[in-house]
Amino acid sequence: MNTRSKVVIAVGIVIVLVGIALLVYAGPTANPSDSNPEEYAIWRGTSADNEVLDLEPETHYQVYVKRGGEVENLSITNSTGTELFAPMNVIEIGLFGEPEWHRIGDVALIVEFDRHPIDCPCSMNLTSDAEVIIVDSTPKFGNNSDDWCLYSTLGCMILIAGLVTTAGGGGWALLSKKGSAVQMQTMQQQAFPQQVVAQQVVPEQSGFPPDQQSP
Repeated sequence: MNTRSKVVIAVGIVIVLVGIALLVYAGPTANPSDSNPEEYAIWRGTSADNEVLDLEPETHYQVYVKRGGEVENLSITNSTGTELFAPMNVIEIGLFGEPEWHRIGDVALIVEFDRHPIDCPCSMNLTSDAEVIIVDSTPKFGNNSDDWCLYSTLGCMILIAGLVTTAGGGGWALLSKKGSAVQMQTMQQQAFPQQVVAQQVVPEQSGFPPDQQSP
């Protein structure tokens, strides 16, 4: 293995390690409440009649219903009577297999597509045939899904680049080794006729004329 191929392999290994580090770092940036919402529930129940909710103004909240359940009525209003529950198409959430929770909306004050702080205490009315939970969906590690996508994408791209570089260095090393072996074999083949010629020397002088020397 020549020096250049060793350098290429070393660079490839470093790039692979950088890619792995980015993927490891990307793991905690994912919001765990997205995959396990029940663990981060701040309220749960099947009914509410003007129940007071003391929600943090800068916190993001999401609403989920148990699998197979149907919410007949849900309304969350702030102190000025503004509706805060923003329904959405059902999103199934679950770690493996059949999802346990279906996301049905957010609790947010949205004006002209901009999210504003929630003005609580709030009042909630709910009628449902299955359990409903309100989840604190604020990213738990100071990052958001955009950061997770960024680090994951960069990590995968760098990891692939490192693997390609390492494989290229290994291939170069094998080709160099094969080329050296072929070159050595060629040199040996070129030297072989010279050895044969060297062995075909003139017979030693025995004192007799050449035609009388024994064959």
